[in-house]
Amino acid sequence: MTDPPAPLPRDAVLDGGVTGPTVHPSGPVHLTLRLLLLAVIAVGVLGVTQQPVTRSVDDLVAALDAGEVATVTLERIDDGTTSAQVRWTGPGRTGSATYVVAPAGATGGDEGTAPPDDRRRVLDAAAGSPRAVDVRTTDTLPPAAPWGLGLTAAALLALGTLGGALVLLVAGPEPRLATRWAWFWMTGGAWPVWLAYLLLEPTPAWSRRTVVGPVRRLTGGWAFLAQMLLAPLLMRALTGS
Repeated sequence: MTDPPAPLPRDAVLDGGVTGPTVHPSGPVHLTLRLLLLAVIAVGVLGVTQQPVTRSVDDLVAALDAGEVATVTLERIDDGTTSAQVRWTGPGRTGSATYVVAPAGATGGDEGTAPPDDRRRVLDAAAGSPRAVDVRTTDTLPPAAPWGLGLTAAALLALGTLGGALVLLVAGPEPRLATRWAWFWMTGGAWPVWLAYLLLEPTPAWSRRTVVGPVRRLTGGWAFLAQMLLAPLLMRALTGS
């Protein structure tokens, strides 16, 4: 039997150029944790894309006038309150807004204007919409948490998952494509970036081969600047806001 080839040294020379360090794939435990966290975060990203998008009552009225709304569900306003939630469906993602009505006995402004009544605006727009609109009233709209979870359960699951990914970043193998600080800034600015970290670091999750890393990695300073510019765009695209 011949001995297996030795790994490339950190500063090996290949075709006249200096290569990066040799990077080994995750061990069984590390890989299992990566895949588990990857699956939970992927489900979380998908769940966020299914959540209602925050809009205004003006947006709802405009969509009703354009015939783009199929259903409208209004929360019933209790005594002593002047605002509640309204959600609507149509092409694209579900919309959500807070509608306001004037308190009992309100007479409007100094110039004789009528007091605000978003509920009446919505009902009138639904009645005049070129498309038949199913208008419903409910005591309480369900919380906007993915997969039927309560808000507390969803928050605890998210906190535990992202905390576990951070522990993996700090205590796991040295990343190949970017430094730990770089991944910290990128994932801190936009939590879905954890998908890229868990999928690619230290080597691609689908590969068990030893690879040679880049000579230069993305550093924390550049990552901080990049996330300031790109993270808001990514989060807006994800949430639809």
